Amino acid sequence: MLNETLKKQMEMFGLSDAININFKLQEFASHDDIEDYLISDNYEQSDAYPGMCFAFSVTEIDADNVDVKLAFSGQFQDPGTQSIPS
Repeated sequence: MLNETLKKQMEMFGLSDAININFKLQEFASHDDIEDYLISDNYEQSDAYPGMCFAFSVTEIDADNVDVKLAFSGQFQDPGTQSIPS
């Protein structure tokens, strides 16, 4: 269900071409768990620990506010690729 929702959102933002890439969704209990995964000695060393393009977490603070945290891959991109400004 979540993969279908993600595909619909990607289409909405004009990212239909990216849908054909074999992305795999991985869920974590917290942003700390994402960070632990990314710094693990096992990261990208086996199929059980694939690399990540990006990650995000959303924590509801109250009915009107959320905390969104993003993590992006530190891997090199193709020459000429523009990165997201920080």
